[in-house]
Amino acid sequence: FCLSYLSIPITCQLIEDKKATNVTVISNIPNIIKLISELYPSSQTLLVENNSLKPYDLHKQKLLYRNKFNSIEGCNVYFFFVAYGIIESYAINMLSKKNKIFYKKSVDVSHFMGINNLKANIWVKYLKLMLDVPLIPKSVDGKLLFALSDEFLTMLNVRDIELPNNIGIIKKRIADKFKLKNKRVLLAVGGIVDDGIVDKNEYIKKNDPLIRHLIKIFGAGQITLKMHPRYENLYSEEQKLDTIPSCLPGNLIFDQFDIIIGYCSAILFEAANKGKKVYSTLKYFNPLTVKTQNQYIEYLTSNLTATSEINYLVHLKDLQVQ
Repeated sequence: FCLSYLSIPITCQLIEDKKATNVTVISNIPNIIKLISELYPSSQTLLVENNSLKPYDLHKQKLLYRNKFNSIEGCNVYFFFVAYGIIESYAINMLSKKNKIFYKKSVDVSHFMGINNLKANIWVKYLKLMLDVPLIPKSVDGKLLFALSDEFLTMLNVRDIELPNNIGIIKKRIADKFKLKNKRVLLAVGGIVDDGIVDKNEYIKKNDPLIRHLIKIFGAGQITLKMHPRYENLYSEEQKLDTIPSCLPGNLIFDQFDIIIGYCSAILFEAANKGKKVYSTLKYFNPLTVKTQNQYIEYLTSNLTATSEINYLVHLKDLQVQ
């Protein structure tokens, strides 16, 4: 089950280890299915719909999984998500009766604020009744989400995943497949305006000078823009930069670059944890709500190793170039 771009590396590692035979990758994200199919044509894929949580839709999705998985036994089942995979949790629980379940969380969300109100409690009881999956309600940017609980992981009797040492093979496969070249700067964008985190005018007013500053230092040919895969809108000067396919996971391509710049993307802490020079623009743009800004800073910080560092741009002069 690969439900996030963060989980693509570990998914590819497992596929490589199995030589792409007798492997089925399940995702609710079309671009993940597309990428896996391009990289590993001999592997099987299954795209599942992101239906609503209404009783009829949940019932329909449950039937789909029963038809697909009820006869499967003696297999290894792997998953990595920490939240959002509600109906997928039902499928994994069903598979756990006759198969071994392996788990490795993709990211730390322990800092997300827990919720204990009437609405959240009703949702938790409803999902437990419909799916027999115990979940934990949390809040991110004021939005309700459901995280996996320790109780659920205990129910599944999950085992640790021992990863093969083949990540270099995967990175080379992607670099060769998409003809990636080494450059100085990777600029990760997308979602800041669309999700109402920063006002559009504020974003363009500050982002255009940043791009021009980078071009002045490195040259336009040394800068690559990567759009977040869930978004499409490029703003102003962003449209003039070279781009790479948005479906490529940042954690498999940042080796091609010396400097990584972004807002709150997971690529920032992943690159920093590998010793890359990383800048976040969280403090560069004035946010619509400071609470959201602080929450994202905590998200990045909580996923850093003890010796890793993310630099926070406040002014353009804060960009130190070696």
